[in-house]
Amino acid sequence: ICGAGTPDYFNQCGVGSYGVPNNGPGTEPARTGVAYAGIYTMNLPWINVREYIEAPLTDTLKAGKQYAVSFYVSLAEVMGYATNKVGAYFSATPIVNSCDSLLPFVPQIVNQPGNALTSKTGWTLVTDTFTAAGTEKHIIIGNFFPLGLSDTVYVGGGTWGDGCCSYYYIDDVSVILRDTLVGINDGGGGGISVNIYPNPSLGIFTIEAPQGELEIYNVLGEVIYRCEIKNPKREIDLSGKSKGIYFLKVQNED
Repeated sequence: ICGAGTPDYFNQCGVGSYGVPNNGPGTEPARTGVAYAGIYTMNLPWINVREYIEAPLTDTLKAGKQYAVSFYVSLAEVMGYATNKVGAYFSATPIVNSCDSLLPFVPQIVNQPGNALTSKTGWTLVTDTFTAAGTEKHIIIGNFFPLGLSDTVYVGGGTWGDGCCSYYYIDDVSVILRDTLVGINDGGGGGISVNIYPNPSLGIFTIEAPQGELEIYNVLGEVIYRCEIKNPKREIDLSGKSKGIYFLKVQNED
């Protein structure tokens, strides 16, 4: 699908403007692997111009089931604006755009308010859950909102398009059936629950838990990670630790 031009694919083996970490829009190492995609989410000279990336899912989503969706974005250095309403739409069929149009769909996944997508260094997680209708076979990622609803923020430092553009690198897209998540209930009828996904993981996972203190232990009982949980969802990165089994403890005021 294309917009102001076409979406871009960047790879470590790419040359010139399409390499990793250095490329035309800026400099950013891949979050994992050696490649990522890139799209315009806003271009002020053409108010409703958009770019989107699309991919088929490995299977049609199951009706009535809840899915956890996540992907990571990084604002390119040469952009003067950020758009915080980046999201994902799930379709039964491939979507073909006219190369310059704002897609007329309501995305099932939208970046949460307060999760600013303004950083030009590192990657920011976009994540949410939704219940499938049972026909969804394709995922489309981009900005589905007109300019006035795009939560546009001026960040400065823009050199492309007179600094009037917003362009994001995108990496690590996942769609996970929540039935495959690990849940832990306190057993006392209080309804306190902890969800960890994906599990097993490659060392990077998301935890959903009430506010409190989180500790992770290795099999020797040593604390290898400790933090405060302040938001309903928190990403944990243990990719630098050895492969194996780890134990997680969450403790709140109750």
